[in-house]
Amino acid sequence: MTIWAEEIASTGWKSVLREMQDGIGKALSRFPVPIAFLSMATISAFMEIADASFALPWRGPNELMAAFLGAAAAALVCTLVTEAHQIKRSFGYLSGLLFGLLLGALLLDPAYLWVQEWSLVAALAGLILVAPFTLRGNSSQFWMFSLRVAFSVMLMVLALLLFAGGTSATLATLSFLFGFDIDQGVYQYVWAFTGLLAAPVFGLGQLPRNFDHEPRLSQIGAMDRGMRALGDFVAAPLLILYAAILHLYAAKIVLTGELPAGQIGWLVLTYGFCLFGTLLVINPFLDLARAPTRFVLRFWPAFLVVPLILLALALWVRVAAFGFTPDRYMVMLFGGVSATVVALQLVPTLRGDIRLILALPVAALFLASFGPQGARAVSVASQEDRFRNAIANEQLTQEQELQALASLRYLSGQGALQRVTPVAAEGEVLPDGYEQVARAYGLDPELRYPERERLVLRRSETLLAEDLGEYLGSEGYGFDIFLPQLSLRQDYPVDVALPSGKNIRVSLAEDSILLETENNSARFHVAEQDVAALEDRDSRVLRLIGEDEEREMLVIPAFAFVSADGRLQTFETLVFLRGQDWD
Repeated sequence: MTIWAEEIASTGWKSVLREMQDGIGKALSRFPVPIAFLSMATISAFMEIADASFALPWRGPNELMAAFLGAAAAALVCTLVTEAHQIKRSFGYLSGLLFGLLLGALLLDPAYLWVQEWSLVAALAGLILVAPFTLRGNSSQFWMFSLRVAFSVMLMVLALLLFAGGTSATLATLSFLFGFDIDQGVYQYVWAFTGLLAAPVFGLGQLPRNFDHEPRLSQIGAMDRGMRALGDFVAAPLLILYAAILHLYAAKIVLTGELPAGQIGWLVLTYGFCLFGTLLVINPFLDLARAPTRFVLRFWPAFLVVPLILLALALWVRVAAFGFTPDRYMVMLFGGVSATVVALQLVPTLRGDIRLILALPVAALFLASFGPQGARAVSVASQEDRFRNAIANEQLTQEQELQALASLRYLSGQGALQRVTPVAAEGEVLPDGYEQVARAYGLDPELRYPERERLVLRRSETLLAEDLGEYLGSEGYGFDIFLPQLSLRQDYPVDVALPSGKNIRVSLAEDSILLETENNSARFHVAEQDVAALEDRDSRVLRLIGEDEEREMLVIPAFAFVSADGRLQTFETLVFLRGQDWD
């Protein structure tokens, strides 16, 4: 057979079907345990679609499906580790089965070991990348493997969209053109089967078998120019600027003695994610880096020292005042991991190893997802201590009572109310639920922190248009200047051009709307009760008289926020003025 004939034969239907069969067979032989778990997840989804009864009363098909998906990811981690370290395949199957069952059990009954599902799933996703490179490989091999895994995930998503979307479109076409009565459940089965089994199996088949490949210049050469531009003109300048801002803020704290703001932890967290993400992405291009990127690569550990100190100080202040919550725990975890990564840069053999940048957070996130050391358990214990410390006072102040109630609500939301439920005396009924437990301690469960702002008016664009049309049809005479919807806030004036060419500045000043031009100004008082009552009036147009008792203004409010002392904080409204007042 000629070469041309062989090429034609390799593109025929038989060849395509044979290649598809081979691909599925290789995926099944390589990942039997993950695929078995995926099959069970698919069956669970089918049960949910069919609304079938289920044997476990405390968990339904959806929860079981999520548990099997977590088990599949755990089994995949074990399979990749055994392949990367060239361990017997049977050991990978057995360890994958045991690890999968363990992770599935944790996800199926998260209350038993205080499991935090989202962080456990995120840790499993990270383990797929970092686990094969534990005690082996280098940064370049890790980067190349991660790139290929990302490509496999992209192909999996495309397979889902093409197969499930194409099948759904075909069924819809048959239904529309030929009148076939296709039940909606059929579409759900198609998407469930494709999303939970067919597409993942296709993606598993694309995962690399070789863990030793490194990026070659021929492979990444086309990306070089774009990555250098991204590093030099975007990433490096922004990271340097962000670091400078955080250092200036630290200097302000030293000079003024004020404590860090409550959100500084999240700002440092954002900076750390951006910095570490940049280091991961540009790793293969470091040898070609220019001055701005080289500066960041050389000094990034120093960039993080002061921000991490700010994070630790802000976290200490918040935890001392409000105790631990899962969010604060995760911020603390990030700070500890980041400090460890920075410290490891002092070890020459570990300096610049991007595997550590991802492996340490993944390991920490995994350990923080369950057990007594995890985010939920630590937070529950912290809030229990905060509650008991608050109620230990004989005469509670309002602030102490509010603190106790806040901790009690948190414990109730975590299903841990029994930890502080008082022991019932003989013949008494044990208090059950947040309100009963609060009253058992002499607390008022209805007590809340005073609101800083509250919404007194909110109306849809449809209602606003109806009111505007009604007004223009009946009451519009004399008001010939229309200012489109203005968004007014305290101390944030808005400049608007009048038809005459003049500019008018509109702002909120205390409980009034202040209008100013170059030559004159007028103040229109807006009472809170007037705004709140607009919802109940037949006419939702508010007519305001200026303090000079000469100028007039009509407003059709969209919504309004007022502060605790009754001042307007945010006011969105349509405005009508009389031209004669502003000539």
